[in-house]
Amino acid sequence: MKTFEEVADKWMVRPNQVRMMKDAMCEVWNMIGCDYMAACGGELEAYEMFDSEAEMIAEATVDADRLSNYSRCDMSWVYNMPHGTRVLPFAIDAWNCRY
Repeated sequence: MKTFEEVADKWMVRPNQVRMMKDAMCEVWNMIGCDYMAACGGELEAYEMFDSEAEMIAEATVDADRLSNYSRCDMSWVYNMPHGTRVLPFAIDAWNCRY
């Protein structure tokens, strides 16, 4: 597992932004995770749709501006990252960081 610093260097953000991203994803996933899995047909079906848990959680929490709508933090910077930055791969890297 990478550190917050390693992911920050890769994506040209600050380590505290990577941590903020992971914390916001945790917060949103705690709110929507059960409903998301139910919408996929169940837990097993949800896991089968994605290559990894990190990919599933990134998709569920970042898509549809959920970080901005459900997180207590201002996460608008995620959706305004420099042109060409792919938010989902960044979210997957952030999710996979160790605390």
